Amino acid sequence: MRVFFVFMMIVLSFVLREAKASTSLTMKDAHQPILMKADELTYDSLQETVIAQGNVEISQYVPDQGWRVLRSENVLYNQKKNEIIAKGNVKLKEPTGDIITADEVVFTGDFKEGVSKALHIWTNDQAQLAASRGKRENGCESEFEKAVYSPCKFCKVENNNQYPLWQIKADKVIHDQAEQKVIYKHARLEIKGVPIFYLPYFSHADPTVKRKSGLLFPTYGMSKDLGTLISLPAFYAIAPNRDLTLTPMLTTKQGPVMIIEYRHRFYKGEAKFAGSYTKSHGLNKQTGPVPLNGPRPPKSDRWHLASKVNYDISDERRLLLDISRASDTTYLSRYPITRQTPAFAQSKNMTSMITVEQFKDENYISVKGASFQTDTPKTTPIVLPAITYHQQIQPDKMGGILSFDSNFLALSRQTPIPGRFGTEMQRVSTGVTWKLPYVTKSGQLITLNLSGRADGYYTRRYQLSTRSPAPGFNSSLEHTQGRLFPQASLDWRYPLLKRLNQSDWIFQPMGMLVSSPYQLNNTHIPNEDSNSFELDDTTLFLPNRFDGIDRIDSGNRLVYGFDNSFYFPKQKLVNVFLGQDRRLDRKQVVPIGLGEDIHKSDYVGRIKIKPISWFEARYRTAIKPGNNRPRYSELGFKFGDARLNLDLGYVFLNKKSTINKKDISQLNWKIGTEIVENWSVSFAQIRNLQKSQGSRDLANFISATYKDECFQLDAGVYKTSYRDRDIHPDSGFLVKLTFKNLGSFAPSSAPQYPGSMLTSF
Repeated sequence: MRVFFVFMMIVLSFVLREAKASTSLTMKDAHQPILMKADELTYDSLQETVIAQGNVEISQYVPDQGWRVLRSENVLYNQKKNEIIAKGNVKLKEPTGDIITADEVVFTGDFKEGVSKALHIWTNDQAQLAASRGKRENGCESEFEKAVYSPCKFCKVENNNQYPLWQIKADKVIHDQAEQKVIYKHARLEIKGVPIFYLPYFSHADPTVKRKSGLLFPTYGMSKDLGTLISLPAFYAIAPNRDLTLTPMLTTKQGPVMIIEYRHRFYKGEAKFAGSYTKSHGLNKQTGPVPLNGPRPPKSDRWHLASKVNYDISDERRLLLDISRASDTTYLSRYPITRQTPAFAQSKNMTSMITVEQFKDENYISVKGASFQTDTPKTTPIVLPAITYHQQIQPDKMGGILSFDSNFLALSRQTPIPGRFGTEMQRVSTGVTWKLPYVTKSGQLITLNLSGRADGYYTRRYQLSTRSPAPGFNSSLEHTQGRLFPQASLDWRYPLLKRLNQSDWIFQPMGMLVSSPYQLNNTHIPNEDSNSFELDDTTLFLPNRFDGIDRIDSGNRLVYGFDNSFYFPKQKLVNVFLGQDRRLDRKQVVPIGLGEDIHKSDYVGRIKIKPISWFEARYRTAIKPGNNRPRYSELGFKFGDARLNLDLGYVFLNKKSTINKKDISQLNWKIGTEIVENWSVSFAQIRNLQKSQGSRDLANFISATYKDECFQLDAGVYKTSYRDRDIHPDSGFLVKLTFKNLGSFAPSSAPQYPGSMLTSF
């Protein structure tokens, strides 16, 4: 007869034979009682032992973790020694989910100490560890002899022997839970049973550790420019909320680089600091005069500093500090330092900024100061301060939303740019907006927007002409200018829905009327913050299409278009947008060449198609009426699955839309295929389609990837043709090895390119 609970029988036996005051199946020194059940149970009162046979199960609850369950064919529990001996098909399931099997185990009653023979462990992440003998002491240290560890499945090789893809063999493995460390002695890394690497001793943190001092996985690289490169990061966990990483990087052609990163979390925020230093060799010396305002060749001593601080002054106030600075503007583009500290480092045109913000229920205010490191330092401004205020009032009885906006900006630079910037500018701006949305009974969406803004400017050494300052130009010339900008807009949309057999069709005609007094944008007001005008599908239906404040979208215009969408199951869709605006005042507001003249704008369109799971296409364009030539075009295309896939991107920008006044026509594409199971290859390219701009192939990449449940191998070659002072065309190869649960041996010098070739688990 199977016995499910023997507590009362043991108590009765003690009372009848020795008349002890009390006893139970609670083991000596155990924090929690156990429950035993078996087919047959025998109690020897003389030896104070319990013998259980046949489908024995012992359960113990571990607080805050779960149940520990031991199953075996035979179990002997010695109460005097507080010892459990299990033999035959022993299986122990820990609260963590780990499962241990063995021929024979000996445990103390609290499971803190024990010895086992021929054990096998399956961890909760599917990894396996086998050992000829295992020992557990003090409840926190486990020792395994002749151990083998692998997270891989077994695969057949020659002579019918079975080996995982990779495994670690060691004469002894010690797991110290108190120190949260795993130690290996005489360890060998084997690939399909073939030893490829040996270490007499090494250790790493156990899987429960998130951060612990020690050496991190090295990174490496090889290129024609830097030569062979290798770095070995050392991580120091100073405290639970602070750590330091030191990364010495060695290059065979440019010498060593030292990189440091410090992180600190505190009660009201966090701080991160990073820096590096190296001494470059073989730099081209300056020939001829040094440019007064332009890219300069780097010096031999090169460094960078970066920091991010986020501090909550109170529940409503926050301080942000962001500093990025380098010895020169090509240093971080040439050396792979930002990949060692990727969290916050910038590579070029670095910005340093300090910000104080205040958040409340209905208003927001920020005060900023900023400086920039660019290739044109004398004409690059320093901003101090930039103050922004926004307040939004709860909707009124009509449903209208009232908001207030104010802005103050002060900036300065060393040298003015005639026709664009002065040496100083101070601007104050304040405005009010009332927005009233309304939905008719038929479902039409009508939005009335009324706004008014007042701007005041002070400028110094601002010259309206684009010519160089004339002889005798007053270097202290000062000017003030005021401006009022009222604007009204009426937006109308009518979404129409029709349910079809296999899709939902939504057709939405749209229209907007915008009206304001016409004002010429360039009169005595420099353009500091409205240089990135873009007329596309995201800005066409905005009342004010200019970023910033310095340029205003004045005059009268009518905007019209439609948005047409078909929605299918499983997120499949077809979407088409087309729109245009017409000038009602025959005024030139948008700079010539950016998409709108005195009559009308370009046709602005967007197409997105995803009819099936393995095909997606998107296209955005602006086409000039009359000659039907595109001002810009963007094409994205994805096709295929793992067996064969193509990812293509194309962009064209007319020279009037670019900063350097040159056409941009660039193609990025990547094609890949899974040639056999677990293996895939790909070819990627960045190509310049403008014949007059030198090199056609900007970068080429070929890669191969092997990936299974426990290992990933990425290998490839690359070639680039980009030039910028000490950055020259480069080529090299790279290999990345990713071992599940151990980490990655990864390259640190691979260039950027479309479609990441180096992926991770």
